[in-house]
Amino acid sequence: MRLLIQDRGGDEAAVAEIRRTIEWCQADGFWRCNILSPGKLRAKFTQLVLKATPGASVHLIGRESPSDLLRAINGGAA
Repeated sequence: MRLLIQDRGGDEAAVAEIRRTIEWCQADGFWRCNILSPGKLRAKFTQLVLKATPGASVHLIGRESPSDLLRAINGGAA
């Protein structure tokens, strides 16, 4: 989990986004059975954020890095 938090910026906003993503994937029947460890969560995190955020892919066209992706999803805040 430390690595995932660090990858996402290490701040409280990153922790909140990770918490929301975990809650979403544990409520989803498919992802609940597939995300069983912090390593798997870290590997699939971007995909989970996109699935959990309706319309996010529309705003991600032309984004180059995970930080850009998170900024787009969070409305400008990485």
